[in-house]
Amino acid sequence: MIKVMITDDEPLSRNELKYLLSKYDDINVISEAHSFSSAIDQIKSQRPDLVFLDIQMEEEDTGLKIAQRISTFEFAPLIIFITSHAQHALDAYDFSPLHYLLKPIAEGKLALALDRARELVGENVTSSPDTRKLSIKYRSIDRTGEIVRPLVYLTASEIIYIHKDKMSNTVTVYATKGRIYNGIRQTLQQFEDELKSDKFFRVHTSYLVNLDFASGQKKRSQSNENYVLQLEGSEKELPISKLKYPALKTRLDQAQV
Repeated sequence: MIKVMITDDEPLSRNELKYLLSKYDDINVISEAHSFSSAIDQIKSQRPDLVFLDIQMEEEDTGLKIAQRISTFEFAPLIIFITSHAQHALDAYDFSPLHYLLKPIAEGKLALALDRARELVGENVTSSPDTRKLSIKYRSIDRTGEIVRPLVYLTASEIIYIHKDKMSNTVTVYATKGRIYNGIRQTLQQFEDELKSDKFFRVHTSYLVNLDFASGQKKRSQSNENYVLQLEGSEKELPISKLKYPALKTRLDQAQV
């Protein structure tokens, strides 16, 4: 069951969307909000999985302000923006919404948006580690220079390695196609628990690696007994803890059999 919140200052619009959503057995509208303050309070207390968010309410950009605020929450919901004005779509995408719907809402487009929501909400519970998508909130800068924390959705197979920055106490995810997501307020241990798969291995206190991308290992130097892990398609070499090296070597050797 997907918990949904509707945020719109027009009662008729809320009722229309609520009616459309009532046709789906797996959608539960748990709350409604009509303003910035009521939306923030209810998201904090109700923790919906998905928020339908009208961009224009009290002010022209109220919806964007709500999105920016909740992007800082530890448990931010997915967002589907709704509006009567297509020109707001570009600004709305700074917050990585799940979807964008124009009023009056077409049932076919709503159905597609809900299918996407099911994938992201349901996969975290039912899918295998290789196919389910992780919701990762990272640090970014929007067009106005403001710090925002949008969401990105990655499968385990897209993650090459994750690095913990001890100075900032955040982590950075290095993904395929050169994608880098930093400023993530999540511990490496949390990622390790979430990525419960034979493919991932903690080679060092600061590095969690997808072993599918491991291409080899070597000593740091002829006079140094410490090893580094080489990664496929990357010049980066990751340090291997002395305590972790025997188990890592066993895992890599087994993968070659």
